Amino acid sequence: MKAARQKRSEDTVRFILEATDRILAREGAAAVTTKRVAREAGVGVGTVYHHFADRVALLREAERRAWEAEYAVLLGRLTEIDPAAIDPATVEAVASHLIGFTVERILQRVELHGISMDDADMRTVMFERCEKTADFLARTLAVIAPRFRRPDLRASLLMATETLALMSWGAAHGHSDRVRSGEYQRELSDMILRYLLADIER
Repeated sequence: MKAARQKRSEDTVRFILEATDRILAREGAAAVTTKRVAREAGVGVGTVYHHFADRVALLREAERRAWEAEYAVLLGRLTEIDPAAIDPATVEAVASHLIGFTVERILQRVELHGISMDDADMRTVMFERCEKTADFLARTLAVIAPRFRRPDLRASLLMATETLALMSWGAAHGHSDRVRSGEYQRELSDMILRYLLADIER
């Protein structure tokens, strides 16, 4: 019985968050209200308030879930990296592809939700994802650690990951022409590679 109630509660939260995502996609964050979400999800307003204290809490959880999904997509792309196949002739192309992919995904999320780094809890979520990404990359790239400019591989990768996230968020609030042309991504990739790798000229 307890397990069944728990499952119903989880399903209800999922319905509410999916309804929130649909409204966000159609009309943006300003259109999200507890009444609209309740109607879209097919539940009572009281049910929404049972699970979320207010509209801000609802938006925050919708965004947290969205960023978790983006992180899973990014992690899936990172697992395709074969460290043994990375050499001076391919490392820039591989890095540029990953950076461009990450910038595009972050821009899509910021455009959809519009609150990201403006919210303290979302900043915490983002920096937690950066920590996990740096941990994963440090393990994956340990075999080519001698190529890195600094001995603390994980610290360097964390700095690069946080820089990428912050500058991608910044790009969502400006530089739209450079992003569309790909110039922003190329310059960001070049900057990060020069910071990380010892065998690339400064």
